[in-house]
Amino acid sequence: GNIGQVSELIDMVLDSFLKRSVTGGLGSPQAEIMADTAVALASANVALVARKVIGKLCKVIDKTCTSPTLTLEQHLMWDDIAILARYLLMLSFNNCLDVARHLPYLFHTVTLLVCTGPVSMRASTHGLVINIIHSLCTCTKPSFSEETQRVLRLSLDEFSLPKFYLLFGISKVKSAAVTAFRASYRHTTDRGLSRYSMDRNLSCGPMSDREVMSLTSLETITDALLEILEACMR
Repeated sequence: GNIGQVSELIDMVLDSFLKRSVTGGLGSPQAEIMADTAVALASANVALVARKVIGKLCKVIDKTCTSPTLTLEQHLMWDDIAILARYLLMLSFNNCLDVARHLPYLFHTVTLLVCTGPVSMRASTHGLVINIIHSLCTCTKPSFSEETQRVLRLSLDEFSLPKFYLLFGISKVKSAAVTAFRASYRHTTDRGLSRYSMDRNLSCGPMSDREVMSLTSLETITDALLEILEACMR
């Protein structure tokens, strides 16, 4: 908690968390513990930690432009992206993301990650959106108008519909919340390295649960997010 108050240490601490998380792999005990610890870190300074984590994720995603791949999961930076996205989900509970201040960056990140990765990752992205909207509905600063509150409540209901489960690539799951926290860790090999880290195809999840996303679907999600953003700017 006290470390979170020292801005000079935040970058170093978060980098250490990220390295430890990537070593274990998405869904590993190490990654989940580090994500929980990041939440504890944020309790002392929500605005600072949220800004650092969001900034790190945006920078990592931006780096993928220099060496593009067919899908984001195939990129060498995917492990970092997936782990940081998981951090965002954990921080999104109890509004530890300071969502009102970072809303454009968060929604931009969602549009880049939607329907990407294994099913637990896709469910996490959907869960992030739900938590963001819920935080906007319950936050006291800023104070939104009745009309904005109405839009937010409608959006919260809309994103919980089967239509959006399909758009987020989780149409085959019964509960997005349960799927997001379902253990997806693979046991380590004899060499002590995570199979997640050794085999990038495994890290992307089995092909049987993959759902291809069309540009029309992405447009639908983007329009829905823009409606929320515009409502919050009124």
